[in-house]
Amino acid sequence: MRTILLASLLLFTACKKKEETKAADPPAVTAADKQAEQAKQGADQAMAMAGKSVEEAQKTVEMAKAAAGTATAAAAVAIASAAEYEKTAILMTDKLLAIFNAGGKNCDKLAADLKLFTDENRGTFEGLKAFEKANPAAEKAFDEKMKPREAEFEQKLGPAFDACKNHAGMKAALQDLPME
Repeated sequence: MRTILLASLLLFTACKKKEETKAADPPAVTAADKQAEQAKQGADQAMAMAGKSVEEAQKTVEMAKAAAGTATAAAAVAIASAAEYEKTAILMTDKLLAIFNAGGKNCDKLAADLKLFTDENRGTFEGLKAFEKANPAAEKAFDEKMKPREAEFEQKLGPAFDACKNHAGMKAALQDLPME
């Protein structure tokens, strides 16, 4: 029995020491937890900043691409002959008609599509104007050839112009269109 008592006493004392050790351990773990949490927060902040930096870099790249595209489109396209002039002018006419066919009376869509068309084809329009200035007879001959298509233009563009005559975006897009 003495052995059992002594063993029980030793066991009780050992358990009590373990409990005291456990009670002392949590502050050390808590301090480590705080450090880990601070490190995690720092890492999260760094990742967020890196994400923003990546997003900003992507936006900058997109803006640079858009600017380069506009600059490329703005470079005048050289037109060497009356046949090339007619072919290019008809192509631009057909593209413009397609925009109005697709847009119908949707003024927002028409304005956006016209702006895009103008931006993408500014250089072509500049080339057409330069050729017309240097070759007024070719311009006059082309205008005569296009007279039969005037009715088509009025039919396609008239309803859109009527519907969008007070639309600010449409007005701006048409003013930016380098037709004359």
